[in-house]
Amino acid sequence: IQNEGQRQFTEAAMRRTGAAGTTATPEVLAANDARLGNEFRRLSAGNTLRFDNQFTGDITNAIRDYRNVPPSQQHSMVEGYVQDIIGHVQQGSMPGAAYQDMRSRLSRQANGLRQSDPTLADTLRDMRNALDDAMGRSIPAAEQEAWQTARREYGAQKVIEKAASRAGEATAEGNITPANLRNAVAAENRGRYARGQGDFAELSRAGAGVMAPLPNSGTGPRLAISSILSALGGGAGALAGGVPAAAGAAAGAV
Repeated sequence: IQNEGQRQFTEAAMRRTGAAGTTATPEVLAANDARLGNEFRRLSAGNTLRFDNQFTGDITNAIRDYRNVPPSQQHSMVEGYVQDIIGHVQQGSMPGAAYQDMRSRLSRQANGLRQSDPTLADTLRDMRNALDDAMGRSIPAAEQEAWQTARREYGAQKVIEKAASRAGEATAEGNITPANLRNAVAAENRGRYARGQGDFAELSRAGAGVMAPLPNSGTGPRLAISSILSALGGGAGALAGGVPAAAGAAAGAV
């Protein structure tokens, strides 16, 4: 029962990533990451990011939040991205290829700075999200659903990758345990997890509450061992009276 529950929990988690496989093995995750990357490139290559007031407000807020903290040694990184974006704003739009290149660099650098400069990492991530949202508003209605699906599955993929990178026998077998998923979801955004928001919030809470191993006080195993020993003792003592007596004594003790 426990193994079947674990299998179904992993399948439920993997469905949110859109992966073809039902386990979180390295091969399945790598193939799905490549699939999502191709889908993003396909959608962005055929479209142009058009700037609007919402984008201006999102970028301004991201930069303002960063400037409200003590200066970072990598302040120039933010300034460089701002200058690049201003150049495209002056032109009125950003080609899909340029958008894809910039959002990839923002993601990569944000991940690399998560430990050394978390404030800068958050700023770069906010800038990337502003670009993603603006591209989503720029994509024609016919492809809006595909765009939103790709973004949702990409976010789920990153959560599953974190959960699958933790140690443990179940993880090595391609399973996602409730505890690992909960920790990965909370690490992404503790506030959203606490408020029950996000694709994995409900699943991770349900799994952690229902699938936790039952406590074992040791009373049951001790009684079982005692019964077995009693059966063996009764059977051995009755062997002198013949096999049927021994069998009867053992059965009675059990």
